[in-house]
Amino acid sequence: LQTVGGSCRIGIEMLYLRFYLCPKSGKGSVALFVGQLYFLAQRAFLHDFEGLIFIRYCLLESRMQNYLLNFPGVVFSRRSDLSFSYLGPRAEELIGLSPALLSKDGHAFEELIHESDREAYAKESAAHGAGRAFALTYRIQHARTGQVRHIMDVRNPAQAASGLPLGCDGMWLDVTRQKVAELRLNENGWKETLAVLTSGLLHDFGNLLSGIYSLSELYHAQLTGDPSISEGLGMIKEHARQAQAVVKKISSLN
Repeated sequence: LQTVGGSCRIGIEMLYLRFYLCPKSGKGSVALFVGQLYFLAQRAFLHDFEGLIFIRYCLLESRMQNYLLNFPGVVFSRRSDLSFSYLGPRAEELIGLSPALLSKDGHAFEELIHESDREAYAKESAAHGAGRAFALTYRIQHARTGQVRHIMDVRNPAQAASGLPLGCDGMWLDVTRQKVAELRLNENGWKETLAVLTSGLLHDFGNLLSGIYSLSELYHAQLTGDPSISEGLGMIKEHARQAQAVVKKISSLN
């Protein structure tokens, strides 16, 4: 910009010198001088405007790059042949495949999907091919480390003005921590529900055993004539007592 401004300034000064050194040139020279002066001024204005647009474009691109670097997920663009035309700077870190490979062979990404999630992925992809938005959370296996990661995949179809499908623009977000926390929470909730249910059953079973023990103790004290019946009631009483002890032990563990 400084070079362009300097060139315009030198050109204007030369026009001034030409005008003042040729005072007898007449009105034609004055008109020519004014026209050339206007042309140089317009040229300087256009160069300044283009320079301003270029500077703003550079600032915008720099901000976008910083945003993509700090974004927790990966932004991508995919062609209709499933190859990737753009991948965010953290793509290789997330899935373990290089952008150069995915730009040529997009099927390499599908090979990373967990076997249990491939059917749901294929179903959602078929609906996405019909023009619907894609939204699915599935598991992938990192190409280098083998670590299983949960990926939230969101895509929107891209179409030409004529309706011809051009591919899609989407985003991958690593939600492994959230999924693990959710699974642990569900597991703890299941254990808590089982504990409450077991506690109630143990309480009812303990009441039944108490009744059996009390009746056996009562009839065992009254029957003294028949040794066999007295012995049988004694066994019932002893087994009921042992069962009550087992119930108390289970309740203490629960």
